[in-house]
Amino acid sequence: MKSEDLHNNIEQSLSSLDGIQRAVAPDFFYTRLAARMEKALTIPAWIPFGKPVWLIATLLVFLVLNTMMIKQSKLSKIKGAVANTESSLQSFAAEYELNSTVNY
Repeated sequence: MKSEDLHNNIEQSLSSLDGIQRAVAPDFFYTRLAARMEKALTIPAWIPFGKPVWLIATLLVFLVLNTMMIKQSKLSKIKGAVANTESSLQSFAAEYELNSTVNY
């Protein structure tokens, strides 16, 4: 009985598709769609940074700034290490009283 019910349901579902027709787009739909898509892809003239020349120039500026910042960071680390070494030497000399001169 279940298989007959299932068979009837399948037949009803398939018979409901008998009167179906293919969907049709309105006239000039694809032409208007292509024009709208092309319009969306263009860069407005008032945006100067969209041009490749500006993009490359901006990237080069950022590259130069990054290299300058990295060099500055390395120099400050080296200066900090030298200052740290000098202060540790001074603290060592003060600990063992090596910085005072005594004549006997």
